[in-house]
Amino acid sequence: MTGLNSVSAQVCAAHGGTEDACLHREACAAVMRTHADRMALDTVREDRGKALPGWKGTQHMTALQWSQVHAWRMSQHGLSPRFISQDFLQAVTRTDGIQAQVMSAAELALCTRVEGLAPRDVQAAIFQDRTLVKTWAMRGTLHVLTASEFPLYVAARDWQLTTSWSNYFAAFGLTTSAQQEAFLSAIPHVLEQGPLTRPQLADAVASHTGMAQARDFMLSESWGTPLKPAAYRGDLCFGPGQGKTATFMNPRAWIEEWQPIPPQQALAELARRYLWALSVGVWPGDFRRFSVLVGMRQNPRQITLSLASRGVGRSRGRRVASLCPACDCSAHAKR
Repeated sequence: MTGLNSVSAQVCAAHGGTEDACLHREACAAVMRTHADRMALDTVREDRGKALPGWKGTQHMTALQWSQVHAWRMSQHGLSPRFISQDFLQAVTRTDGIQAQVMSAAELALCTRVEGLAPRDVQAAIFQDRTLVKTWAMRGTLHVLTASEFPLYVAARDWQLTTSWSNYFAAFGLTTSAQQEAFLSAIPHVLEQGPLTRPQLADAVASHTGMAQARDFMLSESWGTPLKPAAYRGDLCFGPGQGKTATFMNPRAWIEEWQPIPPQQALAELARRYLWALSVGVWPGDFRRFSVLVGMRQNPRQITLSLASRGVGRSRGRRVASLCPACDCSAHAKR
């Protein structure tokens, strides 16, 4: 694979590719090895270094069986052993959020990880106890996050009004930056009055801003894309349903202490958790995929270096490879 990576980068550069484009080509070559190919390997070599290309390693190297890797990941994800009911929020924290595009799937994911948890308990945590938040997050899809850590995810994404988003708004009549900012600022303001359905929210925003096109924009599609920027900014989340109709709320009204977090620090923390959950057996392309999952704006190399400065791992800034916290992996292999 080392040769393939090198050839891929050289060919890219020879055709006038930029550094980032060549690095992307190199990363794509790195992940061409399929999951089945990986599983055919007898061992995973873990080192804080020279087990994989591009790393400055130490002389310590540990050979791990895939059964040990799987046992570790099962443990980190609360699948074996499971969490007790009092610690069910840990099931959300450990996995960096539970995918909730289909709510019954989120309930199943949590009930699988927590002893004695029922779907009604998940609903109560979101809409009554308000210890969980349902909103658009990673990959622009719905997730359940812990309310106390929601500011961490907002800071890590650090959403900004980019050219592509501005063009998207403009296509629906919000053509100037002032109109777009007025639209975004109106959403948390009108949601302070309590849960609103999408039509109610659209009417309120149009009335507040004096822009009739804002209503049409918010009702333009059922997938919720017009609402996602507000969710990414931490200004909108799902509220208790009215029958089969979804409502939306301002999550800052739910979270009593919203502590601002520097985006770089927040993103490094989520990356650390991601690597801790996967730990051994993390391959070079995995961290690049993480950067896509969270919609990070920062260069992946910057986050890699930030992690390295915290003692999580070492790299040249191009890759994060196999990281294993100090643990007795042999214990997991016996489970």
